[in-house]
Amino acid sequence: MLYGWRKLLLMLLCLCFSAQALAVTLQDVRYNRLPDKTQLVLDLDRPTVFRQFSLAGPPRIVLDLPDAARSGRAGLTLNTGAVSSIRTGFSNETTLRVVIDLLYPAKANIYTMPPENGRGNRIVIDIYDNLAEQALTLESLEEAQPPYVVFAGEALENGRDNGGISIANPPSPMPLPQNPPPVASTGYPNGNLPRTSTAPPPFMQTAPLPQTAPRPQPNIVAVTPPPRPAPNVRPIPAPTTVTVERDISSTGKIEKQNKVLTPTAISKRTIVVAIDPGHGGKDTGAVNPNTGLREKDVVLQIAHRLKKQLNSRKGFSAFLTRDGDTYIPLQERPASARRRGADIFVSIHADSAESDQPSGASVFILSTKGANTQLGKYLERTENTVDQRWGVDVSKYDNDVQQALLSIQQEATIEASHALASRTLNELARLGNIHGKRVNSANFVVLRSLAVPSMLVETAFISNPNEARKLASPDYQEQLARGIANGIARYFEEHLPQHMLLGK
Repeated sequence: MLYGWRKLLLMLLCLCFSAQALAVTLQDVRYNRLPDKTQLVLDLDRPTVFRQFSLAGPPRIVLDLPDAARSGRAGLTLNTGAVSSIRTGFSNETTLRVVIDLLYPAKANIYTMPPENGRGNRIVIDIYDNLAEQALTLESLEEAQPPYVVFAGEALENGRDNGGISIANPPSPMPLPQNPPPVASTGYPNGNLPRTSTAPPPFMQTAPLPQTAPRPQPNIVAVTPPPRPAPNVRPIPAPTTVTVERDISSTGKIEKQNKVLTPTAISKRTIVVAIDPGHGGKDTGAVNPNTGLREKDVVLQIAHRLKKQLNSRKGFSAFLTRDGDTYIPLQERPASARRRGADIFVSIHADSAESDQPSGASVFILSTKGANTQLGKYLERTENTVDQRWGVDVSKYDNDVQQALLSIQQEATIEASHALASRTLNELARLGNIHGKRVNSANFVVLRSLAVPSMLVETAFISNPNEARKLASPDYQEQLARGIANGIARYFEEHLPQHMLLGK
């Protein structure tokens, strides 16, 4: 009897690991600009089911991929055609959410493509440039037959032959009823309203389409703009969101279901940036031997200017780990950032060398070796938890599961840190000399956070006479602060914090 229970338990564990192994991975997010539309492509490592719906105020199209992971970039800023940007994040532990921000209400065509011509599995979203002047109501969408779409393989994604799509025997538009039901409105044409999130409809599990089944028919999603508000009156978002789903059964038959939801208003906060002026108090940092310029003084001045730069920008709130000439222990600096809910951690320093020749700015993130060391320390603690706002509490799992969960958190944080550092290094390069063309990795104590993307900026070499003079200049300090602020802003254009992306 005992043997039977062990066998059953082993089978259940195998099923769990098999389900995890079959999770789909979003490998890349890219786009193509075609004559009358913007084509977004989600590259996947295998076929998957997904669900899409639209949100209002501002207009967005959302796709949810269950049991999914992400290995490529998290999004893109386009500002082309009707598309503002595309961004990704996890709405829960296993569901990857893809959010497409629109500049104005537009018509979208969403479909899948199998591997061919060197390309893998893909989800393709065609978003047309023209405003959706006449929307399909729920009745007309139910009654109308979708057009038969012929895919032309590679040409679909390189823009030749109008994207490689031809439509045969498209149905005539159905007349609108006199009293149409609610229409799937995605918001306002100007696209300037603050982003809000709406609770999505409950997930509907569907069976994957077999290899031999016919190609899935595309989903035609049409939206219409609301009436223009009166001048100087802030428009009120539409009170309902209409979701139109086309689920593909195992036989390849398209089954349609409609759901009408009332969105719940969700508050969102600003992006919080922790700025850490290096050294301080008894720790002077590097000192220029000729002028006596001290690193701790210079970086505090730059940090104050960076804080002012960020706080002057809409949606940002910055704070300093030290406001004056005080010494803060190294491990306390990132800890204070976590306690105050920081979305990123930026440490400001000035480099030094034995020779006075080295010059230029550089940006560092935590090295893999450092991250692994810090991960080990996490597991040695009695309470093995990651910051609760990230939604990962590993204390209730055994050591192997803790290791796996924290490794995932570590990889995600280092990936985000590298993206942040890359954007910042590119902006600093506009000021002139940089010390190396790529992001550096080091085992700095202040970067050892598994929960908050972090970078350390070496603004210049204080040991270099020319750069020391620049660092002492208020004008150059302001330029450095502006460059770092621009890099942070560029990062958040493509990598919104989890709380803002998912409305948590």
